[in-house]
Amino acid sequence: CIVWYFNTTFFIYNRIDYLRQCHTHLIKCIFFTSENCIKLIHTHTPNLIALTYLHELTTPLLSKLLWQSHVECVVGFPQGIEFIPWMMAGGDEIADATAAAFRKRSMAMWQHHGVFARGRNLDAAFGLIHMADKAAGIYLKAMAAGGMRCAPSTDVVCRIAANFHVTPAPDCIDADTSALMIRRD
Repeated sequence: CIVWYFNTTFFIYNRIDYLRQCHTHLIKCIFFTSENCIKLIHTHTPNLIALTYLHELTTPLLSKLLWQSHVECVVGFPQGIEFIPWMMAGGDEIADATAAAFRKRSMAMWQHHGVFARGRNLDAAFGLIHMADKAAGIYLKAMAAGGMRCAPSTDVVCRIAANFHVTPAPDCIDADTSALMIRRD
């Protein structure tokens, strides 16, 4: 779903009519609560979706796992990625949860479904999605090869963030991802 916003008119490109109500509600909540949101993309990213089937995720666990899987992620989305547990798509409940997520972060992940990202333009929003899905793919490949034996430490993630003058979200940087780095057969 790609949304264009012109003053008070919304143009939504979406192939599924029943989601229009949800997206329109969500877009109205985001545009009227977040001054920085000008472009929004929703897509079904295979690696991020697969990740939601492997672990009981939370916002802190998902964020730090992606940061440790590909360290440029802490620079791209230092506030983390909001994890939204499964809810029925197309309704006000999930739209409200996603709008609330965008008050804190620039990305939101719907469990077993897809991801939303907002940015100053479509390239910026897509770039966040691409970066996060790439990190999820790296994690999945490392786990398939036996686990992440040499994942960057919290200190390394913080040093990279400091080098680029960003601060990782405090609720995410302290998450303990050690149990997610070991392959269990």
